[in-house]
Amino acid sequence: MVEGLAAQWGITIALAAAGSYALFRLVLSRRGFTRIEMLLHMAMSSGMIAMTWPWGMSLAPWPQILLFALAALWFAGLGVAEQAGWLRRELLEHSAALQYLHAVMMATMCWMLIAMSDGGAMAEGSMSGMQGEVHGSLPLAVTWLGVGTIVALVAGVAKILAGLIGSIRRGRVREPLLYGDHVSSIVMGLGMVVMSIAIVVP
Repeated sequence: MVEGLAAQWGITIALAAAGSYALFRLVLSRRGFTRIEMLLHMAMSSGMIAMTWPWGMSLAPWPQILLFALAALWFAGLGVAEQAGWLRRELLEHSAALQYLHAVMMATMCWMLIAMSDGGAMAEGSMSGMQGEVHGSLPLAVTWLGVGTIVALVAGVAKILAGLIGSIRRGRVREPLLYGDHVSSIVMGLGMVVMSIAIVVP
């Protein structure tokens, strides 16, 4: 959980905006794959908002972990299908790179939920310390896994951002909704980086 009321509200507002945009896209889109993607993004933004506040610690983690693990596999599968040409291009709106970033984000959700649950804390302390109590220590394997997800997130966000900037400079961004999809993913990715760092470095 991110400490500090200003940080909590800042992250909440950013994630709520991203979730609202996903709802907007869900209503407008007629593509089944896009609708599933937006539903999963709404679930992710809601889950991240819950993690930001103390009351989120009372929610059962394992149903969420199962959901986001399946979502990670879903996005990874779409990325592979996109690269391999197994699906007709008109069925998918996003590149394989963006699908892989979404897969990493969903996998990071699983890691954060595990790390913040009692099962992810060492015996000498609980992650309830993230709520302002005594900080606990994460197992070494969980810590390094978190570092790996942070690196993957930063790399993924940087790649998508660089591609978006390049497209804008070349005048190739012709669909504002796809532009919004990229911006929304970047916002959620950066929010996830901040929250992951708060877990790894209490």
